[in-house]
Amino acid sequence: DRVPASSPRLENIAGDRVSENVIVNQLVQITADITNNQDVSQKFVYIIQIKDSYGVIRYLAWISGELEPHQSFNAARSWTPDTSGKFVAEMFVWESFTNADPLSESVSLNITAS
Repeated sequence: DRVPASSPRLENIAGDRVSENVIVNQLVQITADITNNQDVSQKFVYIIQIKDSYGVIRYLAWISGELEPHQSFNAARSWTPDTSGKFVAEMFVWESFTNADPLSESVSLNITAS
């Protein structure tokens, strides 16, 4: 993988890890570490989608940027569940939206809101 995503997790606004069991209306950061494993700079877009138990996308967000050779980045986007239920956060690292070439395998995280 050119720019793998790893260690998917939930964090609070201070950056402390929190449980995957969250409270409705609790703000959390959906976070993963991405690292450029190449000897050249790499543009990227980090995409997060959250699906409910029916497979419906309830949230979609992204960050774009460029990583220098062997640089790591803690990618995070805020999310606040507005209903209770079970959710899956899926995280992708692509080259860009216009060139949807995956730079790594996707990672996921199960979340329960109550």
